Amino acid sequence: MRVGNSWRNQAVVAGSVIGFIVLLAPARSSAQDIEALAQRKGITVPEAYYQRVQEDPTAYKLERALFRRAGSASASGEVRIPVILGLFVDSDTDPHITREMVEASLFRGPAERGTITESYLEMSRGALTVSGDVIGWVRTSLTMSEVVGSDYALGPDARVGEWIVDMLNQADADVDFRQYDNDGPDGQPNSGDDDGYVDVITVEFLEVAASCGGPAIWPHRWTISAQTGSPFQTNDIGASGHPILVHDYITQSAADCSGTKVQDAGVIAHEFGHALGLPDYYHWVDRDLGPEGRRWVLGCWALMAAGSWGCGPVGSTRDPYGPAHMIGHSKGTLGWVDYLDIGEVWNEEIFLGPAQTDGDVLRIPLDPGGLEHSPTEFLFAEFRAQIGFDHALPATGVLLYKQDSSASLRPDPATDEPYYLTMLEQDGNRGLLKTTPEGGNRGEAGDAWGVNGLVGKLNGETNPPLRLHNGDWPAAMVHEVSVQDGVARLVVSTGQTPRLVERPETVEVMQIRSFAVPIRIAGGHGPYTGVGILPQAFSFENIGDELFLIGSLQEAGENSYSVAVRDRLGNTSPHVTLTVNATGDWVIESTDLIEGFLDPENDPLTDGERGYLDQIGNNNDRFDVGDLRKWLRTHRPQERQ
Repeated sequence: MRVGNSWRNQAVVAGSVIGFIVLLAPARSSAQDIEALAQRKGITVPEAYYQRVQEDPTAYKLERALFRRAGSASASGEVRIPVILGLFVDSDTDPHITREMVEASLFRGPAERGTITESYLEMSRGALTVSGDVIGWVRTSLTMSEVVGSDYALGPDARVGEWIVDMLNQADADVDFRQYDNDGPDGQPNSGDDDGYVDVITVEFLEVAASCGGPAIWPHRWTISAQTGSPFQTNDIGASGHPILVHDYITQSAADCSGTKVQDAGVIAHEFGHALGLPDYYHWVDRDLGPEGRRWVLGCWALMAAGSWGCGPVGSTRDPYGPAHMIGHSKGTLGWVDYLDIGEVWNEEIFLGPAQTDGDVLRIPLDPGGLEHSPTEFLFAEFRAQIGFDHALPATGVLLYKQDSSASLRPDPATDEPYYLTMLEQDGNRGLLKTTPEGGNRGEAGDAWGVNGLVGKLNGETNPPLRLHNGDWPAAMVHEVSVQDGVARLVVSTGQTPRLVERPETVEVMQIRSFAVPIRIAGGHGPYTGVGILPQAFSFENIGDELFLIGSLQEAGENSYSVAVRDRLGNTSPHVTLTVNATGDWVIESTDLIEGFLDPENDPLTDGERGYLDQIGNNNDRFDVGDLRKWLRTHRPQERQ
């Protein structure tokens, strides 16, 4: 950065560039953060915003930013953001929020809720340093009302672009904008492989933002070109021989909603995620309901969803929250986590440390054929502890979520089409996919698995179910998921053919009484059918990842059965032996015999017991009053042990 006499005390450098690498190809990010701010503050977005978005689907989106480093290993090194503090001509003469305060809040600290530098260092596990240069204050020639227009700077009469250009013109002589063009693969600014554009600038104003109910600009992101017709051309000649251009910008207030304190790093941390090419993971489905008409999809578990807004139900007030961590899928896109790809396994035990510190994210391809066949659907598992920037999560637990690459980020809400990423909420209430009137929320403890010692499972028949886009069961299943002593434990199967997990122990059952002995199914494509030669009145039943052998033994002693399972595709597992030992005398209470006649819906007798009572009674293939009378005449009722 060049610093001239007039700016020497106004430009603050927070670190030197050591390289920055980003994975994503060019993409447009969503404009929905304007709506999220409305929800956050409990106010209404101006109608002009919706009109503009309807007329121009590219409105309020970044276009270039740091998107071009496709194929790189990870987002690493250091990136610098120029932050320009702008005053209107009628702003206070002596700003009560200083450049040093903004620098501390965003980059250098200390900050009560952490800085963007600290949050990205933690999220990337030290790979990425986000630093910045805070420039200003710069007083422009436009009044606040001229810039804001009639709709808080979201309408057609706004002059935000002119206002930013005014600031850039004043700063250009003393700021070397070449240092902010660093989107090429070598991670060095202005090295010849960059695109000639400043990656992104942030512009902050002094007054209270419209999203807080104030009179100033509604915070947003967009491009200078969209408002002035062309990018801003600096006087800095880049490596290509052409002037460096400024195009993408983010604007927000330097003050919080009270107008007295400096703004925290939560919003800018979320917005910078867009500069890295990440989309929003929330969906406004009913604008007539205002902020209550939103589905939060990944909720406060993800920075790019509600991770800067809050958890629980949408309310009129908001407690400070975030910035929370990105979801593991987003971190994986940026190269910040180590995907654990386990291949074909059957009943495999997997341990995961906290994703925030260990970077472990389990990724299971759900399409047949695995990673070698370019899968489009995945199951992800990550263990999130209440630590660091995630200290305010609803719970410590395992997140299970599904990626469907053929699905939309915002599907038609009138259909049941899946989302690109869908949280598989442990409690099955789909609260993240409902609006507030439908009982929705932004994240709760019931979303996570293994909370408070609970052990859960996930397969094609659980709630929530694990299904492919076409509704079929995948081969993958999670037999057990739990958390103990700060570590997550999962038992999973991904094998394309089924196997039964043999029970080493003999199963003890009571004579006469019906039993249902489960045996775990590992792998294959459900639903399943049992295979084996069984005694009369015995049967198989499949429920999720278990095959039940159902029967009744009238004689004491051990009985062994050769059992296999066949999946939906016709694949049959090897046979295993299941040994059942009938022990102990059958004990029945007279009240149990009578209860079924008084209340058939709550009959305590099993099929085996009813069959036996009929067999020793009138033997007419059903348990009736005649059987009951004979039993009572010939047996003295005993108390069940």
